[in-house]
Amino acid sequence: GQEVSGTLAAVRAYDRQTNRIVDLSREDCAFSYRKSIFNTTARDRYIVLDVTYAFSRDAAPCIEYPDLKRELENVSHPTLIQVRDAVRRLRARKAMLIQEGDPDCRSAGSFFKNPIFSPEAFARLESLAGEPLPRFPAPAGEVKTSAAWLIEHSGIAKGYRHGRAGVSTKHTLALVNTGGATAEELMALAREIRERVEDRYGVRLDIEPVLVA
Repeated sequence: GQEVSGTLAAVRAYDRQTNRIVDLSREDCAFSYRKSIFNTTARDRYIVLDVTYAFSRDAAPCIEYPDLKRELENVSHPTLIQVRDAVRRLRARKAMLIQEGDPDCRSAGSFFKNPIFSPEAFARLESLAGEPLPRFPAPAGEVKTSAAWLIEHSGIAKGYRHGRAGVSTKHTLALVNTGGATAEELMALAREIRERVEDRYGVRLDIEPVLVA
């Protein structure tokens, strides 16, 4: 239930500039809210190979995400093990764990970022939609909405297929390889989804995974 930056101790990565394997500390990674050197100042430089985490058995469980709160609402003082198990149950229901026999788990996780708007831009988007949109607080007084909602209301449903690539039947933001799909097929599906959302709502969804050419 915690942010990676709170427990990460070190990262081993391939440095594409120097053609070397390097070890980076948590401080080297320069973490902030959903940002690090890997998606900002050194976005195209490193390929992460290995991550080391440091946990404390005495640490208090972190239960901040709404889904996790609901999952544990009947547990008065959850332990770290109970929180871990609850997180795994939530992730499994969204096919975000590798599970034998589940084709929906063959993905890179969430493929699109939830877009963030100024309050004024969000109001215009909601007016265009003609109905209330999911809204969540974001830093600096901005508003975050659901990329999954925008995708589904643009006509792309869970289980949608584009050749051998498709949308997970459990989680709209996950693009899956249904068997033998190429990177080109997956990106063609991603382009179709982005175009549908942009045509309907004027919103250009950002891709979550970093693409390495």
